[in-house]
Amino acid sequence: MKKLTTILLAIMLIVAMSMTGEAKKRVLIESFTGTWCGPCGVYGKPATEEILTTYAGDVYVAEIHAGGGDPFNIPEYNTLAGAFGITSIPGGLLNREPVNVNGQVQFSVYPTSWKQVVPSILASENVVDVNLFYSINQSTRQLSATIEATFLKAVSMTGGELRFNVYICESNIVGYQNGQGNDYNHKHVCRKMLGGAWGTSGIIPSSVSAGAKYTYKYTFTLDPSWKINDLEFYGTVAEYHASDASQVQILNAIKGVQGAPSSELTSTGPSIMVKPTGTPFSKTFQLKNIGNESITFRINEEVSSRTPSDWTYRLITPSGIVNKNEKTQSAEVTLAKGATADITLELTPGATLGIGDLSIEVFNKYDLTGQRSNGKITAASAEISNLQVNDYDDAKYSILTNMNSAGLTSPVEISASEFEDIGASFNNLSVLVWNCGEKGSLTASEANKINSAINDGVNVFMLGTIIANSTDNAVKSMLNYVGVQFIK
Repeated sequence: MKKLTTILLAIMLIVAMSMTGEAKKRVLIESFTGTWCGPCGVYGKPATEEILTTYAGDVYVAEIHAGGGDPFNIPEYNTLAGAFGITSIPGGLLNREPVNVNGQVQFSVYPTSWKQVVPSILASENVVDVNLFYSINQSTRQLSATIEATFLKAVSMTGGELRFNVYICESNIVGYQNGQGNDYNHKHVCRKMLGGAWGTSGIIPSSVSAGAKYTYKYTFTLDPSWKINDLEFYGTVAEYHASDASQVQILNAIKGVQGAPSSELTSTGPSIMVKPTGTPFSKTFQLKNIGNESITFRINEEVSSRTPSDWTYRLITPSGIVNKNEKTQSAEVTLAKGATADITLELTPGATLGIGDLSIEVFNKYDLTGQRSNGKITAASAEISNLQVNDYDDAKYSILTNMNSAGLTSPVEISASEFEDIGASFNNLSVLVWNCGEKGSLTASEANKINSAINDGVNVFMLGTIIANSTDNAVKSMLNYVGVQFIK
């Protein structure tokens, strides 16, 4: 057994007393409901509006109605219910991921628990950027929807597939809802999945490399009873395994934008790095006008709230350098059709140890409802010696303040996915706290990272209620390897 300075596993959760990819990860909730279902109107639909308000632009809801007597029923309900073992409603699949709710791993989550689960999914690693553009011929009612996927990391689906899908949803449908009367306003009703329950096969290969881009165009004639102005379209890229419902997760989703895309924002190289104090991390993005005319693009820059105040940052464009060191600033660049411009983000760590982010949002200055492209860089201080990895689902479980009180100077917190990307680059690391909170668990990849840290002489403290319950062989092997001391 390897001799370690400190290896601890907290089986009974220690609760802290206080809390202190470039493209966004988004969540599609497939909400199972019914006009005949009383609790759906009382709990499900209010939860939908609450989650959409709280996470506007980051969470979408497609209401999938169940029951042959429901006027909004679609066949995909039966397919999904059978695959995920759904026997009652209301409930919802959140990116079709298995999630831990009050100690129970499940797929379908009761609406009142959505807000408990969503933050951890949004914070998880994003491997693909998705865009969806659509147009509708008002005379023929033909929909043309083009979905694009740009992979931020390599993905390999052994024995499985990667698939596109587009959901058509309608709002403002007035009708009956059990317990709510005959004048209930139904919203986000899923009318059609253009790729069926599991998506369209044969477009994206089972193994893709980082930077690979795939496109598919759907055409569909809209039902004459659907109100065109009340339709919403959502595009997804998802996994699919014919024999395993646990491997059909939606990797990312996006709400469709009407019209053709006007720009491409591309880059190469890592988006997150460890840098010593005073050493800048810079990355260049290429902006291309793919529209049919000259376009003035607005570039909004934003610094994340976790970025230490003594760090410096710059936005460099053909128009000059924006170097006001303000939390939000902007620039503009005008490009002729087909022209390109380089946009560089630069983030320099200061004396305060931490992790910071610099991001941009690019859009047509005169089309505020159109396409928006995003870029982001993240830097972490190379001098960090005390680190908490956030692998929990609720910030109240952070022990960052406790670490500081215990004499661990300048402790810093990063996410589990960030540590997987840059953990090996922290050459000054002394203490690593891997905090899974009440419901988090270790993956095989995370267990391997912890093993590597131990082999490098780092003191490791693993915190969480269900870590030892993992059935993953890599996790069990790691726990056996280190010789765990249990704290009750």
